Amino acid sequence: MDEAAAPLPVPAPGWPSPPRAQASGDAVSGGPQVPIRLLPAEGEVVLVCAPLDVPPDDLARMRATFAPREEARAQRFAQHYRDRWVAGRGLLRRLLAQATSGEPAALRFAYGAHGKPTLDPRSAPPLEGPPLTFNVSHSGALGLYALARGREVGVDIEQIRARRSDQVADRFFHRSESSRLHAIQNEEQRRAAFFAVWCCKEAFIKATGAGLSQSMSSFEFALGDAGPEAVAWHRDDDAAAARWSVHLLSPSAGYAAALIAERRQGEGQPALRQLWWPPREPAR
Repeated sequence: MDEAAAPLPVPAPGWPSPPRAQASGDAVSGGPQVPIRLLPAEGEVVLVCAPLDVPPDDLARMRATFAPREEARAQRFAQHYRDRWVAGRGLLRRLLAQATSGEPAALRFAYGAHGKPTLDPRSAPPLEGPPLTFNVSHSGALGLYALARGREVGVDIEQIRARRSDQVADRFFHRSESSRLHAIQNEEQRRAAFFAVWCCKEAFIKATGAGLSQSMSSFEFALGDAGPEAVAWHRDDDAAAARWSVHLLSPSAGYAAALIAERRQGEGQPALRQLWWPPREPAR
């Protein structure tokens, strides 16, 4: 679910843009160095939201870091979508390089059975502690990135727009979720609730690594007033409710988003650190 053409997005409250330092040699933007810790602490998930409409010269620099598989995929998109996909992938490389103190072009990815990417740890400087995990999503003019340590994560962001959400819910969601959505009389509230559920569904199948091989109706969320709150049922995993935490996100007006994060044994929900990219210029 993706759309082109959107107003210039701005961060919602709670998504600060970190300051840019007056130094040189930045792996993230090609400009001044960003003195910000992107590597998550244990028990933390770092979420980064970033606009995807970037200048052509920066797109070219991003594309120069791509592996042949990434370049081949970029070539399959029409021009407008290609530019945003290149920006999304290029930003992923830059953020991972910043988190690991590595180089964007040196990073290599491995891919799971259903296409979920992971970072090859041999392509970045060694990290102490659990391995770095990540996930990425983009829709409209925004990309959303999740970074964690030693836990699986999945994110989804969607540009909210008018669509036949009732029919989509009936076709793809668990019947109890669809019934709850049909019961919402206000059309705008029903649309917002639909996108909250959709984002959680997409984020969940990305977190599990099952991708499109997993039916959206094969698991169910417990729905509160704001949307999904927890995994209520999973056809193939009785421990899913205890294993996965559900987080609704609001990074920018006109967008819905969600994070699904794996809980490690004996811990509660991870702490979230939300950031808006790129870093802002420092005050003069």
